[in-house]
Amino acid sequence: MEVQVKVFALCQVFNEGLLIRRNLQNVYAYVDHIIITEGKLTPFGNDVIHETSTDNTLKEIVEFAKTDPENKLVFMSAITIDECQQEYGKAPSNREEFEGHNKNRMLATALELGMEEGDLIYIMDVDEFIPPIKLCETITAFSCMPRLVTGMVKEYQFAYGLKYWFPSSHPRFFRYMSGARFTTTNHLVVPEIGDLSRKTNYTIDGMFHLCWSKHPNMIREKVLSFNRPSFTQWFNDVYLVWPRSPETAYHQNYHIPPYHGTGFCEGMSERLRYWDRDMSPEFPEMLQDIDNINWLEYVKEHEKELRI
Repeated sequence: MEVQVKVFALCQVFNEGLLIRRNLQNVYAYVDHIIITEGKLTPFGNDVIHETSTDNTLKEIVEFAKTDPENKLVFMSAITIDECQQEYGKAPSNREEFEGHNKNRMLATALELGMEEGDLIYIMDVDEFIPPIKLCETITAFSCMPRLVTGMVKEYQFAYGLKYWFPSSHPRFFRYMSGARFTTTNHLVVPEIGDLSRKTNYTIDGMFHLCWSKHPNMIREKVLSFNRPSFTQWFNDVYLVWPRSPETAYHQNYHIPPYHGTGFCEGMSERLRYWDRDMSPEFPEMLQDIDNINWLEYVKEHEKELRI
């Protein structure tokens, strides 16, 4: 028997003015609430950077809220390092942990808004676009099959605009259960059950993720914010932007010289595949003009604020 689940989208944003409104429009009709926090959640060792967006992200959120007839949008401040220390007894050691603490704050808000046992949590990245038909299928599956607890999404992760991509997958949908808490960005742990991200029993194929399609200097800052040598290793393997060891890149963090080229170029990794848009008839309408976004001009405009 189908029992319609409520859908709560949790969305963390920082300097996403170019993409945020189109993604909110993409999912609006299919979710019950979109809970957004805005701010930079980036710890570097003992230093934690907590800033608000320097582009038009906040303006875009405000403008979208004006066209929110069902009052689905809930905007709240991101958790601060002081609040993390008060609630968890210590500062987060990396970006993923910081984001996990922030998601717990959004989770509490979802409960205040009426989220119940069995409802659906959707981890929504502003630069991830799921075709509406896929989102509908996912919500229907969770409504019809109570045994489903986690939905894994297979993604096209784009690099160098929309010219190249590589495959990836992430848990993006979780069925809420009493006592659930996020430990890191996408790991939801339920007492006596464990980490739901490791219990995938539903897979969605065909999300379009633009996280690496931006200018290399923006990507560089994101990668290094995780403070993990393994991630820096992956970044160097895929993009080969800096001719230096990943260990050096990791330890020097912001001191790495900025990239001054015009693309990812210095030696495309074989992991990247050429993108043929015709291979995906479900390419979201919201992304039809994405090739016209000039990331380089955007970075130049915000170079100082982005610490490049």
